[in-house]
Amino acid sequence: MSITVSASPRGARVGIVATGNADAQALITVAPKMWRPPGTPRLQTVGPDDSVGRHFDIALYETDRIQVDEPRALESIVENYLCQTISNSDNEPAEGLLQPSVNLPGEYTPTSANKSNTTDLLRLFDKLDLLRPDDAELDATTLRSPLHRPLVYRRLLDEVSRRLNNARRGYREVSRVHSTIRGRADPRSINLHLQTGSPHVLCHYSELTESTTLLGIICSALDFIADGLALNSPFDGNLSTSRLRHDAIGLRRILSEVTSVSIRAALHEGPRLRLNRLDQQWSQALSIALAVLSQVELVSSQVSTHHTETFELSIRTDKLWERIIEHVALKLGFDLTLNQRQINRTLVVDPWIDVVDQSNPRTYPDVLAVDGDQLWIIDAKYKQRDVASSPSRDDQYQLFAYSHLASHPHCTTTLAVLIYPGLGEMRTWTRGGDDDATLYACSIPFPQPQDVRNAGDWEQYLCRSANLLGTQLNRPSPQ
Repeated sequence: MSITVSASPRGARVGIVATGNADAQALITVAPKMWRPPGTPRLQTVGPDDSVGRHFDIALYETDRIQVDEPRALESIVENYLCQTISNSDNEPAEGLLQPSVNLPGEYTPTSANKSNTTDLLRLFDKLDLLRPDDAELDATTLRSPLHRPLVYRRLLDEVSRRLNNARRGYREVSRVHSTIRGRADPRSINLHLQTGSPHVLCHYSELTESTTLLGIICSALDFIADGLALNSPFDGNLSTSRLRHDAIGLRRILSEVTSVSIRAALHEGPRLRLNRLDQQWSQALSIALAVLSQVELVSSQVSTHHTETFELSIRTDKLWERIIEHVALKLGFDLTLNQRQINRTLVVDPWIDVVDQSNPRTYPDVLAVDGDQLWIIDAKYKQRDVASSPSRDDQYQLFAYSHLASHPHCTTTLAVLIYPGLGEMRTWTRGGDDDATLYACSIPFPQPQDVRNAGDWEQYLCRSANLLGTQLNRPSPQ
């Protein structure tokens, strides 16, 4: 018996699935089809020789199919994952990252080793600020999975590194024995002093110290990572076990004056801790630290938590492309650049408004930019572009509507831009009826794995793409 699985059958979602049971574990990565090397087979098979111990590391691309023949343990956990996806998902079946499929005729090639696709995809998510617990575009499930632990650890280490210069001294409740009374003396200690004449009294008071409860909880999480507890990372680079422990030890040395809080006390006090205005910048680090200590994951789009042996982290590819275009647009040097989350109804109105309750959905473009008296309406389209026929009439009508619905009090010229992944010639149209708006169809390359492996490479990709887009739009090259 075998089972065949289709990876993102509509080519509309990328992400990671980590699933397992007592017999085996599998890490399945569905990478963007733009990353597919030439000659990579679309039909793959996995067998008993494709595992490392009991761990299967499988690399797929959008629209690939994989047939699981052996071993029975892998077939079982994949089948359980598919059953959980169907029973727990409120989305349409085609929106799932992995879907059951039929075995197509053709030659199935043994699956290739997943060298770096998982790490590169996580790096891309991180570069686009998607790995935040309040981000609604990245879908995730909760879990207790060792395959996902390295990502949570790295998020905590990076967050603490960014906040080190903002560590503040604060007041912490302490209880110490003194020869003179300080703060509030313990009644039992005073009674013991009167009966025995002992010169020492237990006192409770607030002390101004760097070793605050907040930093104590965070340091407990750093100690947890440095000790290597329950950590066996399958990744390399900055997500490897040795690198995570090394960085945690380095941060702990910097915070050597802070006394760690016990794990039990941290999990009890952490959720009840009220951060003042100056400490609010540590809220993200605190929430990740509590996730590390409780050994559950910090995930997007969900409030409730539960434990399972399956984890999925995925995003619709069109949303991923929108985030990429947003970062490229920021490099173009507009006077003002707003993404969908920042655009309000004063800048873009809805095409139809309910006369009864005035409720209507959001109909905002991906990016709205202002440059002098020019209003730029930018929309990302993740689809293959046929230069001879693109954009489609649907895309043209969408930007035609936006060109009428978007406005800015200081702008007199409207320019609409459709941006596709890949390479293609720029084309332009003027708006029918009044010629007061121009539509551009442009293309820029989709970021490749080598573009996301460090901050310098990512910055170079953004600059290259911004220069290419600026050339197509007759804008000066960004600095």
